[in-house]
Amino acid sequence: MLRKKLSRTLRSKLIQFGQDLLEGRRRGLFWLYPFGFCWGSVVYWKNWLYDRAFFSPCKIPRLVVSIGNVVAGGTGKTPLTLLLANLFSHRRVAILSRGASLQGSLADEPLLLARRCPSALVYAGKDRILSAKRAVENQADLLLLDDGFQHRKLFRDIDLVLLSAERPFSNGRYLPCGFLRERPERVRQASMVCVNPIHSEEELEEWKKTIPCPACCIGVRLKVKRLVPDLSLQGVPAALFSGIANPDSFKKIALDLGALILDEWRLADHEAPSIRDLQNFALHARSLGAKVLLCTEKDAVKRSENEPLALPLVYPEMEMVVTAGHEHWQNLVDKIEEKIDNYRTYGK
Repeated sequence: MLRKKLSRTLRSKLIQFGQDLLEGRRRGLFWLYPFGFCWGSVVYWKNWLYDRAFFSPCKIPRLVVSIGNVVAGGTGKTPLTLLLANLFSHRRVAILSRGASLQGSLADEPLLLARRCPSALVYAGKDRILSAKRAVENQADLLLLDDGFQHRKLFRDIDLVLLSAERPFSNGRYLPCGFLRERPERVRQASMVCVNPIHSEEELEEWKKTIPCPACCIGVRLKVKRLVPDLSLQGVPAALFSGIANPDSFKKIALDLGALILDEWRLADHEAPSIRDLQNFALHARSLGAKVLLCTEKDAVKRSENEPLALPLVYPEMEMVVTAGHEHWQNLVDKIEEKIDNYRTYGK
């Protein structure tokens, strides 16, 4: 048990150290350049072999829609998956997620997806082909491949790629000396590019001038659907904790909600705090005058409701909305409906 705890702590610290390097909070990034070159080379040759049919993806007799990105970290893949799953709730939808977290338990994404889409079938596991076959056995009409742009073993009918409006390709370097995990040129193979955040048609048109992208583009953004529990944070002293790739975005949400941030605890992406550490943070925050603990929905789903804390826990439910390119989006929705019917009728 002690060895497992030490291993978990070491992994979390290594991931946090790596994030600090990539974001410029620590020196020494140049030592990682050779590893970034290796990553980029592997990605290039993998795609080269698939594009030239040396490797063939597994074809499933159902419509498969992939939601992915070209950088590691939060661009809004899970909210977009939620949007599609709820939009097609009149169909039998299956969501194929990767699965395990840092601690080896079920990760935050499939837990969140299962909670927010109770009518959908959620499969968590690294073997996406096995998950897809299980979904077909359970009569799924539509398979949503969450974080699937790099997963070329499974054939996709439609590829949706999310890009950050501010830094679409991060610093232009591959992991681990950057956040890039796919060649930027592959964006041209996407069925649709979703740019986040975009607030208007004019903003999207300006963004499209900065990057050559032949695929049709739409603008999207995240907004707060509601707070759980339902209350106002305007002027409320709060302490934040989060284990996500972009904690600054969460902090901005908290400020927009009117919270007065007294302290902040940033964990590694997908890391779940231990019960004791979270209890200690709550006690510390209360001593500073905080009235609530504020976290993301992904962090909230990872903790048991039976864990007592010194402060009430509050989190925002987020939803993704389409803000620009509505005609392209509607065409996509119609195309998905048509393809689902074709698979049901003709098997293709």
